[in-house]
Amino acid sequence: MVGTDWGEPDGYHFDERFVLAPALRIVETGDPNPRFFNYPSALIYATTGIVWLHSTAGDMPLELPDSPAYGPADLGTWTWPALRDSRRLVSILGVLGILGAAWLAYRTGGREAALLAGVLVASLALHAEHSHFLTTDVPMTTILTFAFVLGARPGAGAAAGAASGAALGLAIATKYTAGFALVPILGVNAPAGGSLVRAAAVVPRALVAFIAACPFALLDWSKFTNDLTIVRGHYRRGHLGAEGNGNWGWYLMRLRQEGLGSTGLGLLVLGLAGVLVDTIRPQRSCAGRDGGPAIALVIAATAIACFGWLGPVRVRFERNLIPAVVLAAVASAHGLTALLSRLPARESDTLRGLTSVRSVCTGLLIVALAAPAALAMRRTAMLAGDDTRSQAAAWIAATLPAGSKIIREEYTPRPDPDRFDVLYVWSLAVRDPVWYRTNGVDYVVASSAIHGRFHGPGSFEAERYGRLFLWPKAASFVPGPTVRGPAVTVFKVPPLPPGTSE
Repeated sequence: MVGTDWGEPDGYHFDERFVLAPALRIVETGDPNPRFFNYPSALIYATTGIVWLHSTAGDMPLELPDSPAYGPADLGTWTWPALRDSRRLVSILGVLGILGAAWLAYRTGGREAALLAGVLVASLALHAEHSHFLTTDVPMTTILTFAFVLGARPGAGAAAGAASGAALGLAIATKYTAGFALVPILGVNAPAGGSLVRAAAVVPRALVAFIAACPFALLDWSKFTNDLTIVRGHYRRGHLGAEGNGNWGWYLMRLRQEGLGSTGLGLLVLGLAGVLVDTIRPQRSCAGRDGGPAIALVIAATAIACFGWLGPVRVRFERNLIPAVVLAAVASAHGLTALLSRLPARESDTLRGLTSVRSVCTGLLIVALAAPAALAMRRTAMLAGDDTRSQAAAWIAATLPAGSKIIREEYTPRPDPDRFDVLYVWSLAVRDPVWYRTNGVDYVVASSAIHGRFHGPGSFEAERYGRLFLWPKAASFVPGPTVRGPAVTVFKVPPLPPGTSE
């Protein structure tokens, strides 16, 4: 749970409101229709239960902020108890995801594969970080992993296929993109020793589970399809500051820098190659289970296909990598174990009487993941530290005169609107700097997460920011080793002399 208190009491993650706000409205009105389907409903309903508990206990109002001081992603400080506990739920699901990855690898490659898979996923800074946010990526990946676990059961009957399908449906009801795994889930149910009857049980149970967790996808069909169209358009057109073409290189760079490091990424690729080797020339002495190589190949192909799909999609967020990398870690653990199984199992000449060559190499692989594991720990520790916006908010409260007129853009602190005259704009560049100088604005608060999106001589936004940045800096807050967040700068607005213009 370390780090789930990040951003207290504001909660700065942009996407968290879109889960918590429908939950607040459901409890407040008693209407179970979330009326928001950009995200499916499973995590919203889980959050609704947490909101209801806090509301029943009387320690949390259900209102959302409604004033010019707040933006569309802002939550009131009074919603913090539900946000914190909902984050803790996601954190628990993140831990279960590590266990699920290990269990799936055990099903295909035995104990050594399980150990390697667990260490790989636990060492993934991306997974560790997003296990602290009320967002859908980690919960979906965990549930999807268990869908594979339930399907990879040699000799099991139709009930295994039904359970696997139900988990898949729940994963899709957590994040729509889990639907990419339908064919692979059918695949793992087939080589695991199942019949066509078993595989056929997957689809209807997936549909039932999806409708059970997201019922208003049918009951409010028009709103559901409209929001789904918005989601598809978002993926197709991109998101300002988070978009590109041919994004495979960008994702690999992010995975190397913020995920597994060069060593971990190299082991991941080596393990995936090992899956192919094990499929072509299976090693009977391997500790894996019947059908393990075929199931591992399906999992590897799923991870590669998911990564391949991310490339041409214009919108790019590093969290989109999570399901692909977790599944790749499972397959890679199997492949590394398969490669290790080709080493002699006799005692090492240098470590005679202590261990085998295979065990030594397994240990060395785990040691090689020390660097990415340290990165994951540092990212988690940063979540337990400070945030630039919290620092800026404290400075504003302690320094600026009450009644100051402040205009803030997105990804900035939220000054108390009862003490200051605060106005929110998505970007300070929506206004010409002259407007701030002629309308009595005292301070503007800028964020690198917004102005950093505008570059080039042809951008009028960049030109406006350039003029604004010439103003006196009242304070500046930058991220560091123990401080998260964007660079936040408070500018003092210089008055414009009467009868003049910039």
